[in-house]
Amino acid sequence: MNALRHAKQAYSAAKAPTRTVKNLEYDAIAR
Repeated sequence: MNALRHAKQAYSAAKAPTRTVKNLEYDAIAR
């Protein structure tokens, strides 16, 4: 499931590069 989540995050980042930083921050909090 983690791989799917990571793939979704990557897709979201590719679709909206402006949210890349926000995604990375969320990922850091999730860890």
